[in-house]
Amino acid sequence: MLICIDGTGPYGQENYREMMKDSFCKQMTNQMGRGKSIYIEGPGGAGITTVRKASLAYRMIHNYYDTLIGTQKHEPLYLAGYSRGGAAALQIAKFLNEDQSPLIVRAMFLFDPVN
Repeated sequence: MLICIDGTGPYGQENYREMMKDSFCKQMTNQMGRGKSIYIEGPGGAGITTVRKASLAYRMIHNYYDTLIGTQKHEPLYLAGYSRGGAAALQIAKFLNEDQSPLIVRAMFLFDPVN
């Protein structure tokens, strides 16, 4: 499973979706295919929703892995993010570490993450 969180873009859903339609995160999730990846729009504003986006992704990850059976439960987990989305990906890894999750992040792809 690949979780990819985009960066902050322009205000307004339509403007954001138009500007980010060909973003690297969007391309990665499209190549992985539905059911194997999740694309999450980037945090808005001044980044105040970064932790909220990470929390959303964290819950999605657990929901996905809870539905798997047998050896599928060992499917690799990859986190990716651009800019503030990269910061959110780091936060997801922190959440997984803090709850001592058995899920292992196989790799992280961070593109210009902010602090």
